[in-house]
Amino acid sequence: MNGNTYKTALENAEQRYVVQTWATALLKLIYLEMFGHDMSWASFHVLEVMSSSKYLQKRVGYLGAVQSFRPDTEVLMLATNLLKKDISSPSVPTIALPLVTLPHVITSSLAMSLLSDLLPRLSHSNPNVRKKTVVALYRLALAYPETLRPAWPKIKDLLTNEDEDSSVTAAVINVVCELGWRRPRDFLPLAPRLFELLVDGGNNWMAIKIIKLVRRHLSMQENF
Repeated sequence: MNGNTYKTALENAEQRYVVQTWATALLKLIYLEMFGHDMSWASFHVLEVMSSSKYLQKRVGYLGAVQSFRPDTEVLMLATNLLKKDISSPSVPTIALPLVTLPHVITSSLAMSLLSDLLPRLSHSNPNVRKKTVVALYRLALAYPETLRPAWPKIKDLLTNEDEDSSVTAAVINVVCELGWRRPRDFLPLAPRLFELLVDGGNNWMAIKIIKLVRRHLSMQENF
């Protein structure tokens, strides 16, 4: 090894130590934030820990983002490429981090940037990824309504697939019901599948959601 190689190795070791130090400090800040202390000043350091190549450190960074980032957080725009990279990661635990973080920090511009990266996750082989993607897309739709134009056909396919994992189906039902409060007539074509899930689903929570949606539709019918 020559001098440059030693220098590079030393710099890499120093960087790993710095990120680990920040991750440890960030955990303490998160704890203090739960008692009402402001940690928004540390947003750039949160982003640094989020970008760590080590999962345990990255997880701390994303937790810090959930706790402290808001739609008007200035460094949020710098996180777009990192979010894209992690959403497309081959590692399921890594994919899950941005999926559970996005609902807390989403903005219309961020939704526009990430929509094309999220849609392929609806067909991911892991049901947990599909489930979290459905919920994340719902939050995107609230900030950027155009999300539903490409996302809804794919979400509907998950609902009508009788072989779909029950957790994914439950997530879709939740999204359908949340959207259905606003425009229940738009979901009439799903009535046969909803009735099937109501009768044979075996999930009491899901049955309650479906019954509430049907009741909402019937009450609107009575008003006409």
